[in-house]
Amino acid sequence: MTGPRPANDFRDFMQWMREHAAACDPAGASLAVLFVDYDVVARLDSAQGFEAGNAAHWCLVERMRDAVLRPQDAMGEIARGQMVCGLHPIHGAGVARLAANKALQLLGAPIPLGESQVHARPAIGIALCPDHGSDPELLLRRARIACRTARDRFERIAEYSDDQEDPRAKALLLENRLRDALAAETLEMAFQPRIELQTRRLVGVECLLHWPERDRPAATPAEVLATVESAELANEVAAWLLHASLRNGGDFLYRGLHLRIGLKLPARCLRVPEFPDLVDRALHTWPVQRGQLLLGFASLARLGAQADVVEALQRLRRLGARLSMENLGTGDASLHDLAGVIFDELRLKLGYLPGAASTPRQEKILRALVALAHNLNLIAVAEGVDDEAVADRLAELGCDQVLGAQFGEPLEAAQFIAKYEGQG
Repeated sequence: MTGPRPANDFRDFMQWMREHAAACDPAGASLAVLFVDYDVVARLDSAQGFEAGNAAHWCLVERMRDAVLRPQDAMGEIARGQMVCGLHPIHGAGVARLAANKALQLLGAPIPLGESQVHARPAIGIALCPDHGSDPELLLRRARIACRTARDRFERIAEYSDDQEDPRAKALLLENRLRDALAAETLEMAFQPRIELQTRRLVGVECLLHWPERDRPAATPAEVLATVESAELANEVAAWLLHASLRNGGDFLYRGLHLRIGLKLPARCLRVPEFPDLVDRALHTWPVQRGQLLLGFASLARLGAQADVVEALQRLRRLGARLSMENLGTGDASLHDLAGVIFDELRLKLGYLPGAASTPRQEKILRALVALAHNLNLIAVAEGVDDEAVADRLAELGCDQVLGAQFGEPLEAAQFIAKYEGQG
């Protein structure tokens, strides 16, 4: 019986991955990627030389090939002390974990080296197709991330999950994706409904930037804005967002949807002298009404109430834009900002107040923030409302409007019109 492909041909392994990943079906057979790391090779290279390290490496490769993998499976060598295995077909994550446990037991057995023996201390990360993606490169990367997690676990095995991602690596990936999307003109917008609490009537739409990619879930709005800021793409992305939001807002208006168009931009835009002119041109380019555009600025407090920032905000109001105060007291906004500029609404992000509508102390804070908004003639808007009971309690506390999954997920423009036409 022939064994899996040799471990020294990574290109063949990736070709095998492409062929079998394409054949995976969520309702049928799956593919598992096992990323195996064993530090014994590096230790032997340093202590006894490369010949000893090489002997240990091939001993482990042979154990994996002869005792764990089936003839239809595949192997690839990543680097000294690392291998990757593909298992197909399998039926469920349990089968992959059984294979990983067997591999851990075999690879962890003593390795004879002359008259002595060493231990490999392997760690194994698991990624599944299609559960964790169907792109071979993505699956390999996620199996490696899971392997990094496995090194810190007693059982030395881990299946991939999103919370294992390194924030710095994720930020770099998002930046690269954003730059690619800008260059390829593949940026898109999604639109989330804004609801008036007392009447449950559609009164506005929140415009969110995203770029759809196979196997890669859309980044959250906060992640997108943070990436725009760190990559110094604020001006370029702001221009695209303004025109895309207002163009679609004009379409909504034509379809009878008289909605306020909410858009959050990086606060850095306010330091650019030409930014108000950019907004002015966009407002005159698309058929929207005065006061229809509502602008919020992430991380506004970091800029402080500097003269140029205050002047930019005041000029935006003179142009007919409305202003949203984002997340008072959380680093995005401050009382000083409220005193220096006339805003139109106050955003309350429920993620910063867990249990705000059910925990007495948190509820008091929320009630006070709603009262503050009303005393300043601001609309109180709650973000992240994902539960009807929470929405009802917010209405009792006097909150005016809400955004959240309970009242509608973000939709593409055509889907939004199809669902809400005639309601605005």
